Amino acid sequence: MFKDGVDIITLLKEAGLIKSNGEGRRLIGQKGIYIHDEPVPEFDYIVLEKDLQDGALLIRKGKKTYRNIVAE
Repeated sequence: MFKDGVDIITLLKEAGLIKSNGEGRRLIGQKGIYIHDEPVPEFDYIVLEKDLQDGALLIRKGKKTYRNIVAE
C-alpha cells in the first residue's frame, strides 16, 4: 500500500478519522492532522514508505484522537 503511495485523504477515511473529503481538507488546512507529530503540509500529500517508522504510521487528529497504522 505505501510502496506506491496513498493520498492522505484516502488514508484518513480508511482509518475512520474523517467522514468526508471536505472535512479532511479543512482539518489539514487548519493544521489539525499530524503524522508522527509533524503537521501534514498540504491536502494532496502522498504518504510513502519513507513516512513509516518501525513499519508503522502514527496519525493524530486534533489533540486526542490517534491511529497507529501498521504496514503489512
